[in-house]
Amino acid sequence: MKIQRGLAALLLLGLAGCVMVVEDRDRRRRPPPPPTHAVVHVSWADCRILILREYYGCGWETIGAFEHYEAHYGIPEDDLWVLLYISFHSHVNFHEVVYIYQTCDHSLFLTAGRCRMSGYEFYIDLPPGTRCPGPYGRAYGYYWNRRAGFTLSNEDCHALLWLRISVQYYGWSAQDSFVRYERRGSYREIFRQEHEHAGRGARNVHGHALTVREERPWRSPKHREEIERRRDVARRQAETEVRQRERDGRPVPRPPSPEERRRREEERARRPDQQPPDRGAGGRRDEERDERARGERDRKERDEGDRPPRDRGEEERARREREDKEREERDRAERERHERERKEREERDRAERERKEKEREERERKERAERERKEREEKDRQERERQKKDEDKKRRDEEKKKEEEKKKKDEEEKRKKKEEEKKKDDDKKKDDKKKDGKKRDR
Repeated sequence: MKIQRGLAALLLLGLAGCVMVVEDRDRRRRPPPPPTHAVVHVSWADCRILILREYYGCGWETIGAFEHYEAHYGIPEDDLWVLLYISFHSHVNFHEVVYIYQTCDHSLFLTAGRCRMSGYEFYIDLPPGTRCPGPYGRAYGYYWNRRAGFTLSNEDCHALLWLRISVQYYGWSAQDSFVRYERRGSYREIFRQEHEHAGRGARNVHGHALTVREERPWRSPKHREEIERRRDVARRQAETEVRQRERDGRPVPRPPSPEERRRREEERARRPDQQPPDRGAGGRRDEERDERARGERDRKERDEGDRPPRDRGEEERARREREDKEREERDRAERERHERERKEREERDRAERERKEKEREERERKERAERERKEREEKDRQERERQKKDEDKKRRDEEKKKEEEKKKKDEEEKRKKKEEEKKKDDDKKKDDKKKDGKKRDR
C-alpha cells in the first residue's frame, strides 16, 4: 500500500513538471590570480659594495684601488679582503700593504707581521672545544692553545675574516655561520642568497657601531647605475694614483708578469668558489647557472636528508677526507708557487744586479773618459798659455832690444853732434886766436 502511494506521488510530480536549478560553474566568478612578485637579481658585486662601504667604511678611492689591484695585478679577491683588513687594523696605507704583501712572497700572515700585528687580530672569541669545520679547526687550535710562533696559511686567514664579517656585519652566531658554510661551502654565495641580512650585526671592522648606511643596490635601479658610475670613476682615479706614487718614488706593487698571470688564472680555475675579477660595469653573474646550481644543491640536500644517519656519517667523513686532501693539495701547490716565485724573484734580482753593475761600469767608463778629456783640455790650455807667455816674452825682449839699440843710436848721434860742435868751437877759437895774432902783429 505504501509502495503504491509513493509511486502515485512520483507520477503526480512528473505530470505537474519539476523545476531544477543547474549551476554553471564556468560562469561562476573565479578568484583573482595571486600577485606577481618582481624578480630581484642580486649579484656578488652588490654585496661586495655594501661590505666595503658599510662594514669597512671605505671611500670610493679605496674601492677603486681594491678593484684596480684585482683586475690589473691579478691579486685574488680573498687576499685583497684580508689586506684591506690589515690596512684598517694597523693604520698603514692600503697601497703600502699591497707592496709589503708582494715583498712577503704573497703571504698574508707575514704581511700582517710586517704591519705589527700578532695574528690574533683575525679571530673572534670562541669557547674552547667548539666544533669548527673545515679550515677553522687547525686555526682555532692555535688560538685556544695560545701557541707561540704559530703560522696561518692564506686559506686560514680567508676563513677567519669571512667568519668575522658574518658575525659582526650579518649578525649570525659563529655556529650559524659554520652551518651555512658546511651546507654551501662559499661565503660569497651565502652572502648573496641571504643579502637581506646585510648590516643586521650593526658592527664595523673595528667592532664599533655602523656609521655609514648605504642604500641597497637591488632596491633601486637608479642607485645601482650610480654605483657603477662611481666605481668606473674610482678605478680610473686609482690607476692614476698608482702611476703618481710610482713617479714620486713611493712604494707601489709591481704588475705581475704574464707567467704569474697565467699561474694565478689556473689556481683560480682550480677553486670554484673564487670569483673572477669584476672588470666591467654591472658585474652580473649568469642567473641560469645560479638557478641550476641552486637546484642541484637543493636536490643533494634532499637526498642527504633521505639517507640513514650511518650513510650521512660516512659521507661526512669522506667529505672531510676530500677537504683535507684538497687543502693539502692547495698547500703543496701554494708551496710550489712560492718556490717558483722565489726563484723568479732571485732571477730578477740577479738580472737587476747585473744590470746595475753594467750601468755602474758604463757610468764609471764615461766618467773616466770625461776626466781624461778634461785633463787633455787642461794640458792643451796650459800649453797654449805657455806658448803665449813665451811669445809675449820674446816680443817684449825684441821690443826692449830695439829700444836699447835706438837709445844707443841716439846717444851716438848726440855724442857725434857734441864732438862736431866741440870741433867747431875749437876751430872757431883757433880762428879767433889767429885773428887776434894778426891784429897784434899789425
